[in-house]
Amino acid sequence: MALKSLVEGKHITWIEIDVDRYGRSVARVFLPDGREINHLMIKNGTAREYCRYSKGFYGRC
Repeated sequence: MALKSLVEGKHITWIEIDVDRYGRSVARVFLPDGREINHLMIKNGTAREYCRYSKGFYGRC
């Protein structure tokens, strides 16, 4: 629900940074106002930083 409430009805953009071993895209995702969804969700506790891909970018590793 946290993700849905952030993005529903909005045009998002993303920058792919990697592909995981299952072929899924690992990306930084942005709202139209420039806020990064990844950061917002990690900050509010609805997501965890996966250090293998972020390399500590969000400061939670």
